[in-house]
Amino acid sequence: MAPDNLQEIFAQRAVELREYIFSQPASNFKSNPWALADAIETFSNEKGHMMIFRSKKLDVAKAALVAQQPAPRTILEFGTFVGKSALAWGAILRDIHGENVPEDVNVYTFDPNPLMVALTRDLVKLAGVEDVVHVLEGPGSECLQKLVDEGKVTSVDMAFFDHWEKFYLSDLQLIEELKLWREGSLAIADNTDMPGAPDYLAYVKAGGSGAAGAVKYESKSYETQGGRGPSVVEISTACYKRNNSTHLRPRLHQHSSSASCAFASPGATTSAQLTNPRTVFSLIIINKAGGLIYQREFQAGLHKLSTNDYLVLAGTFHGVHAITRSITPKIPLQTTASPVPSSPGTNAPSTSGYSYPVPGIPVSGLEQLETDKFRLTCFQTLTGTKFLLFTDPVSGSVESIMNKIYELYADYVMKNPFYQLEMPVRCEAFDRHLGAWLRGRT
Repeated sequence: MAPDNLQEIFAQRAVELREYIFSQPASNFKSNPWALADAIETFSNEKGHMMIFRSKKLDVAKAALVAQQPAPRTILEFGTFVGKSALAWGAILRDIHGENVPEDVNVYTFDPNPLMVALTRDLVKLAGVEDVVHVLEGPGSECLQKLVDEGKVTSVDMAFFDHWEKFYLSDLQLIEELKLWREGSLAIADNTDMPGAPDYLAYVKAGGSGAAGAVKYESKSYETQGGRGPSVVEISTACYKRNNSTHLRPRLHQHSSSASCAFASPGATTSAQLTNPRTVFSLIIINKAGGLIYQREFQAGLHKLSTNDYLVLAGTFHGVHAITRSITPKIPLQTTASPVPSSPGTNAPSTSGYSYPVPGIPVSGLEQLETDKFRLTCFQTLTGTKFLLFTDPVSGSVESIMNKIYELYADYVMKNPFYQLEMPVRCEAFDRHLGAWLRGRT
């Protein structure tokens, strides 16, 4: 079948799909991307000529994403078509991170066809995942470069290739050149067997370019049952290459001393547990009276506390901080010997005041608390507001992070004319800039 005829069929199917979906009650799909993805596959099974990522393949990809550590936050999709897989990626991220998905968790899907882009945007909105799934019109390479230039993408956890197979390899190498891979990132490619992407397949099967400092891949093929019979999904993992890891984001390190990495196969956990040496878990801000005015988590999988628990935590820490400040030792100051002898031949020293251990530095309370699971760092402003930052215990100094958080607080909270001092912080600009700045740095 000629390409032009195929494109005409795809365009017709897109129009028919829109009619099929929007002829049904919106309540069938409201806030339910999985239901909408299933409906698209049902339509495809009935009509044919729909190049979608079907459920059998999706199950393989989902298992790999769920097993990924740390949890995926940024997904790229090259080739949107009618948006079935984009909806699925958004649903998977919601399943992983919960209903309140952090703002730095995003799916970016690229397609040059305005008809497909318009349809997918409407479907994404219908399913209620427009806060997570972003549909960009244009070639994937150009869209990705723009996202990087704007600072919206600094690290990629998974890239899905399902567009023209001849662009698979060049787009994969673009991600390498932009240094977006982190250790454990996944490259998932559809249709590597039919119609086939031989250059891409040879590249990842060989472990990458093999050049000094290049990304190394561990790749595995998964045969599934597609709409036209058996079909292969290729899943490749960006691996740590000791002494040659310059193309991998320094966001992660590997505890294992091995120079290779094990692929996290679906249904299993990876043998190389990766952790982030600068992970920021959570931020709490307490006013000078000990009241909780801000709390936000930045990582998935944390133990959930209720609002009341956080209020108790804030009040308790405020009290402990005051106690530790009050028990700072005072060192007696010695003066010249007293003229009154205390014993024959000796003079007793007398005191006339006290000094703190480090004269000239104001007395402070508890500044750092460390356990084997987390490190708590406290920064108190001159007005008594406390910033509590929970980070990975293996991280280095967080002074620069704390300073930036305080700078953002000053710019977007304290300069907000509608903010009332000592009251809960509800400033959208602060949330947005805080999340954007921490993205890629933690």
